[in-house]
Amino acid sequence: VTPVRNPIYVTLSDGAIRNTYDLRLLNKDGVAREFRLSLTADQPLDLMLEGQEAQTVTVPGNATTTQRIYVVAPAGSDAAGRGPHRPAAVGRGSGQYRPHAQRRDL
Repeated sequence: VTPVRNPIYVTLSDGAIRNTYDLRLLNKDGVAREFRLSLTADQPLDLMLEGQEAQTVTVPGNATTTQRIYVVAPAGSDAAGRGPHRPAAVGRGSGQYRPHAQRRDL
């Protein structure tokens, strides 16, 4: 997970705060795999994927894909300040859960 820092954050028209990150997904299998993305945080946050309607990303076999994600804290919430949150990716059908353990501040 790499934070996009230009700009550091965006204040949306409704007062919500949006941070942007680039998430790199590596598929070491020889076939395409679908990954479901989620976000764990102490505060209520929304996770949106650029160019995706669902919270899933398909990564071709033996390839790396970069997905831009947006984390939005509602206007007036404590989460609009600074707080830790952790993105995670789960490969569907793999039975493997590999959360990204590095903390990121909003």
